[in-house]
Amino acid sequence: MSLTPHLYRQQAPFGLTPGVVESVLKLELAQKPLGVHSVYTLGHLAHLTEVGHGYLREIVQRTTDGYSVYEIKKRSGAKRSIAAPQDQLQTVQRWLLDNVYSMMANHNSSYAYRKGISVRNCAAAHIGATWLVGLDIKDFFHQTDERDVYHLLRRHKYSALVAFELARISTRMPGRPQSWLPPKYEKLPARRTSYGFPYSRQRLGYLPQGAPSSGAISNTLAYSMDVKLAELALSLGLTYSRYSDDLTFSGHAGFNRISAEASLKKLQRAVSESGYEVNETKSKIVAPGRSIEILGVLVNGDRLRVAKRIRKRVEHHLRGIELHGVAAHQAHEGFHDPIGMMNHIRGVIDYVHDVEPERSVEYYSRFNAIDPLSAR
Repeated sequence: MSLTPHLYRQQAPFGLTPGVVESVLKLELAQKPLGVHSVYTLGHLAHLTEVGHGYLREIVQRTTDGYSVYEIKKRSGAKRSIAAPQDQLQTVQRWLLDNVYSMMANHNSSYAYRKGISVRNCAAAHIGATWLVGLDIKDFFHQTDERDVYHLLRRHKYSALVAFELARISTRMPGRPQSWLPPKYEKLPARRTSYGFPYSRQRLGYLPQGAPSSGAISNTLAYSMDVKLAELALSLGLTYSRYSDDLTFSGHAGFNRISAEASLKKLQRAVSESGYEVNETKSKIVAPGRSIEILGVLVNGDRLRVAKRIRKRVEHHLRGIELHGVAAHQAHEGFHDPIGMMNHIRGVIDYVHDVEPERSVEYYSRFNAIDPLSAR
């Protein structure tokens, strides 16, 4: 609200009763210290985002899905399901990201999904490490459901109805149960989160990986875990960082195998006590003498370096295109289209530039020498 309370009372939209006007002012007063943008009703959100009110009601009612779902391969060979919102829903979620979720608290040990923060910043916190203890959270996004988002919004003073509606806009309920989701999403619970509002009872919605608002939501919901892990890490002589579901704890002098294994158990327990499930198969201890790699960046030593496997990926793609052409390399590598492949390669080179700018000079030169017409 750009008007002072006095001017708003004088210039409030036609039809608002004095009681509604005072409710608006009361909500603004409560939310201003929290930094989040007030949303009074679903119609107000439609006005703020210029997306149809009827469409938003369908999303909240779960009669419209609003997502395109596809799978991508992980390094392990397994597949990850990505739910990308369609244009109108993405517009609303981006508005919520910029005006609501990104305004909420983030721990300084959390590095993903934050404007101006990159993998380099995360890795730089561990420069000079000789030991590494790594953990991974299983189903980090999908462990969060619409109830968690609802309660998060209520803590930021949104009305019960608006919190419910925003929570449904920020989550997805597939048309039928999906085997890759945690079991809680399979059935309609006896008690549901409709909270008496005029919307249908449905299975729980999950936080979709692929929605622009999901990362910021997951960071805020993990804040208390980050506090707990940062304090525990400090007591163990470790440095802590989290990049989405990837948890890193590094040590230096005075650390040894016994303390590393004891620390791993304490850290796993702390994650579980925070309501998250550790992916046991991805827990690891890296001892001195081995490369300490964090998110593709080597940190042992006095400066950051790009991991060899990242450099080899860039060189493989550039050499393949130089020898065989864009179309042949795309077909060989299994990319869906040449533009997508070129964007992928450029993205990896940009990653190299962020970590080691001097190393990226040659890569950019070779990439820019590729005939752009041959990539269409």
